[in-house]
Amino acid sequence: MHVLVDIINNGTQRLGGDMPPWKGKLSDEEIQDILFWVQSQWRKEIYAAWYKNNQEVIRNRSSGR
Repeated sequence: MHVLVDIINNGTQRLGGDMPPWKGKLSDEEIQDILFWVQSQWRKEIYAAWYKNNQEVIRNRSSGR
């Protein structure tokens, strides 16, 4: 979820996208609520792929990669 929160806070313009940053416009709780709703709409296969990738990101952050 950290990657999705980062995208919402900082937008995608730095990645070549068009989404503006929402940092300072949405509270942490509002962002969490949005992400929980979005994820509830995902098919099981999509959620499983996201979950696997998110766990890898967390492991890499804790190991300093």
